[in-house]
Amino acid sequence: MSNKKFKHNIDFADECSSCGSRNIYYDKIHGELVCTVCGMVIRDIDFEKKSTITEDDHIGLPKNNLIVDNGLGTIISEGSKYDRRMRKLRYWNRRINTVDDTPSTLSEALIIINRIGSILDIPIHVRRRVAMLYRKLSEEGLARGRGMEITCSAIYLAICRKYKFLITIEEFANLFDIDKKQIISAYRIIANETNIQYRSVKSIKYIENFADKLDVSFSTRKKSERYYKIIRDDYVGKNPRGLVGACLYIASHENNEKRTLSEISKVSEVSTVTLCKRKKEIEKELKERGFLSA
Repeated sequence: MSNKKFKHNIDFADECSSCGSRNIYYDKIHGELVCTVCGMVIRDIDFEKKSTITEDDHIGLPKNNLIVDNGLGTIISEGSKYDRRMRKLRYWNRRINTVDDTPSTLSEALIIINRIGSILDIPIHVRRRVAMLYRKLSEEGLARGRGMEITCSAIYLAICRKYKFLITIEEFANLFDIDKKQIISAYRIIANETNIQYRSVKSIKYIENFADKLDVSFSTRKKSERYYKIIRDDYVGKNPRGLVGACLYIASHENNEKRTLSEISKVSEVSTVTLCKRKKEIEKELKERGFLSA
């Protein structure tokens, strides 16, 4: 069998080194080149492919920025509590992982980053990007001079805006009971010192966030989104949270999924007085345009 019939990117042998036959067969199951006359295995293709690992290639678990040693350190499991030698080895292993070439604040910061991500239910890829940026700022000395919670919250705010993941400043401030002005100040420093292009969150994203927390149907979301797109150009400069909350209130009452102003106020962090005012204005405008019945 001629090797020209095989459509593989493999450098086939021209002839068998044992009998000289040109009838060579490629066994797909075993990944071998076999002579059909004498049965000699000429080459093991799969073995050659697997053995192309260089010294620079990383073997094992992927690196994890959320761990102090990037997940590449040695972990000594807990053995017998009476084994003094193993206790010493575990002790010095922990000391080396946390002290050697690693500031003690880094391990504390990574704990805070993991804590924020768990409480606010932030995806793991965003947490890793936050940890990576914190390491970079720490090496350049930009993470000093303010509280660790403030710095981590500001980095989270920046990365969440980059990935268009809606987390507000108030949520970070309430989490650690700190002033949101301190988070904004740290955020501005990070934005000026790094080359990351931060995108502002679109107001339409608030609808998805508020609708999830209010547990309304898909039709109510779409209707509130439609109302918001109709009226947003007439309310430039107004707080988009109040506009979105008012649209959700109107849409939920139309679909018999009535949500109170106090419920929407807790989700949107806008006072009920403002929501009531925006609701009346939007209802009046929608009726004038014929989108709501009088």
